[in-house]
Amino acid sequence: MQETAYKKTFFIVNGNAGHGKAKEAWQQLLPLIEQECPCFGWEFTPAANQGAAMARRALDEGYDLIVAVGGDGTMHEVLNGFLCDDKPYKEDAMLAFWALGSGCDTGRTVYGSRDKEIFLQMLKHGQAVAFDAGKCRYQLADGAWAESYFMNSCDAGIGADVAYYTNTHSKALGGTLSFLKAALVCLVKYKPPQMHIVVDGKEYNGRYMMAAVGNGKYFGSGMKFVPDASFTDGKLDMLLADEVKMPTVLVLLAKLYKGAHTTHPIVHISRFEKMKVEVEHRMVIELDGESVGYTDMEVSVLPSAFRMLVPESFHG
Repeated sequence: MQETAYKKTFFIVNGNAGHGKAKEAWQQLLPLIEQECPCFGWEFTPAANQGAAMARRALDEGYDLIVAVGGDGTMHEVLNGFLCDDKPYKEDAMLAFWALGSGCDTGRTVYGSRDKEIFLQMLKHGQAVAFDAGKCRYQLADGAWAESYFMNSCDAGIGADVAYYTNTHSKALGGTLSFLKAALVCLVKYKPPQMHIVVDGKEYNGRYMMAAVGNGKYFGSGMKFVPDASFTDGKLDMLLADEVKMPTVLVLLAKLYKGAHTTHPIVHISRFEKMKVEVEHRMVIELDGESVGYTDMEVSVLPSAFRMLVPESFHG
C-alpha cells in the first residue's frame, strides 16, 4: 500500500528536540528523503508554538501529508494546526510522525523505533489508519477558557507538575532519567488536592495524586500508565490515583514502566468518552507533555478524527 507515492509531503522539523539531536538526525535523513519522495518540502520550526501555524500553511499550499519530526510536543503543535472544528482542516490530508524527542511516548506506541530506515519504509509502504484524538477545554492564566487537541495524553496532578518541571529544566540526562528525576523532585513537595471528577456520569470525590488521561499507552518517557489504551478504539483511558504516602508512591513508580500498577487498590482505571475535572485550587495541566493551561478541565474523545500514516505492522 504505497500511500506517499501520490502525496505531496511537508516535514515540520523541530531541530531542538532530543536535546538538539533531532537536527543532526534530520540532516542525515534528508538526502534519503530526496531520493524517495517525488514532491516534498520542509522547514525547521523557528520557535516554540509555531508548529500549528506551519501545518496550516502547508495544507493551504497544497501539501496533503504533514510529517512532524521531533518530540511529542512537536506532534502536539502540528495536530492542533491539522485539525479544525474537530475534523481535518483539509479533508483528504494525513499525518505522520518521526519520533526524535526526549520522551516520544506517542512514537513508542505507534512506531516502536526511531530508526530512519524503518521510517523511510513507512513513507513508502505505510498504511493509513483512522486515529482518535482527545480534546481538552481548560483555563488560561487570565481565567479565559481555551481548547486544544491532544494525540497521546492529558493530565492534571503530579504528572502535569512533572511535565512542567521537565520542560523548564535540562534534559541532558536523556528522556527516561530526566523524567524520573523530575518525578522524584516534584513528589517531595506535592500535596494532593481535593478533586471532583465526573467520568461518563460516574463521580469521584477525594484527594488524588493525579487525574490522567491516555489515548496512547505511555506517558513520561516510557511509563505505561494505561496499558490497554488504543488510538483506534473510540475511547480515552483514565488513570486516577488516590492520595498515598511516599513509600507506596515509589513502589508504584517502579511498576509503571511495566504497566504492573493497574491492580493496586489506589489505582482506578476506566475507559470513557467524556470527563470533567474540578480542583479546589488552580493547577497546571499538560497535553502531550506540554504545559498549556490550568484546571478546571473538560476532556472528550473525537473518534476516528484523522488519518495517520503508520507502519504496516501497526495494529492499533
